[in-house]
Amino acid sequence: MQPYSLALIGISDQAFSPIHPLWTDPSIRIARSFEDPYSFMQDKNLEHSFTLLVIDERAWETLQTHFSDSLASYQNRTIVATSNQSRFSQNHKSQNILTINKPINPEKLFALVLALIQPLRHVPLQSPAEQLVMAGFNDRGQGVQKVALGDQKSVHFIDLNDIICFQASSNYTTARLKEGQSITTSRTLMHYERLLKNHGFIRVHRSHLINSRHIKQLIKATNTLVLSEDLRVEIASDRRSQLLQAVGIPS
Repeated sequence: MQPYSLALIGISDQAFSPIHPLWTDPSIRIARSFEDPYSFMQDKNLEHSFTLLVIDERAWETLQTHFSDSLASYQNRTIVATSNQSRFSQNHKSQNILTINKPINPEKLFALVLALIQPLRHVPLQSPAEQLVMAGFNDRGQGVQKVALGDQKSVHFIDLNDIICFQASSNYTTARLKEGQSITTSRTLMHYERLLKNHGFIRVHRSHLINSRHIKQLIKATNTLVLSEDLRVEIASDRRSQLLQAVGIPS
């Protein structure tokens, strides 16, 4: 398989240092680095040269103003580095562009790249580098494990402790979080089951993967779990013994 190629426009190569372990993934390579959007436009066969663009906000604005037709070929394949994500997203909310704050955090950028190339792959994330970001992302060395949950607009880095459960709906999965929040992703429930099986998450039903940290009560009469935020999840009969064993309750 040919590697997915990135073009950097108006961005320092420092964010992609070859010594950084994430960028040893053979499926992703930096094809070219352009100092400005004009040198990028001079590249031949532009539509077929690169898989993704990682571009500085000012360079992106220039391309939008003067070369919008060429930029259109990279719709849904562009990450814009900006000094103010909220402002940029508000100004361009109709375009669903992924953004990242400057200075660029390599781990977060790598997760955004994965989110964009995943529809092209049509296969689950499997490589060690991807596992590092998706299941073991450390927040500034504090040892807080996070998972990257991507929706249509952005990738959210969520502490595992903040996830109460995952709920399946066809080929989509909704993460139910503390304080009534939720994020819907295009991943299957099985993906998260495999990814988080060693992090206290237990499949209790074909449509639910629960975080054992948030179990508050087991109602035996109805075979129901009460979780944080008073979420209630049915336990499948064929998974009851597995659940009880996992949490140390005699069956």
